[in-house]
Amino acid sequence: MNQQNRLLLLGLVLTAAPALAQVKPAVGSVETKLNQVLASQPANPASKTDTGRLEFENSCAACHGMTGKGMGPFSDSLKRSPPDLTMLAKRNGGVLPLSRIYATIEGAEGSHGTREMPIWGRRYRIEAAAYHADVDYNESLFVRNRILSLVDYLNRIQDK
Repeated sequence: MNQQNRLLLLGLVLTAAPALAQVKPAVGSVETKLNQVLASQPANPASKTDTGRLEFENSCAACHGMTGKGMGPFSDSLKRSPPDLTMLAKRNGGVLPLSRIYATIEGAEGSHGTREMPIWGRRYRIEAAAYHADVDYNESLFVRNRILSLVDYLNRIQDK
């Protein structure tokens, strides 16, 4: 399954099942099955065309570090240490909490701790408006694609 198909599948799950963020996935749930499918697919996190990796490097690595373990160059200046993003699935019973991660990145859920973490959804909307000022575009699709690329990359860097 290529990256575009993985992102489409993630988008369908996140769009069709927003309640997943509030329910711990049971064995056999859609989120569990999606994680199984994604885990079975070969991925190359070092690919030069890996938009999720590039998004992570540009948006997250300053605080979470290039490896996602929370040791970025700005982590010392934060009130709270950034979490180790490679342990998200392990901390959730082996299932990556896709909906919760998406909501945290997008910022629609309101608070995220002290909310030192930027609300990336707003940033992506502003960037899209500036970039597409003279053409028609679908803002929500643009933002969703960037966030899903990032969520896909986080899935691929999870400790097994």
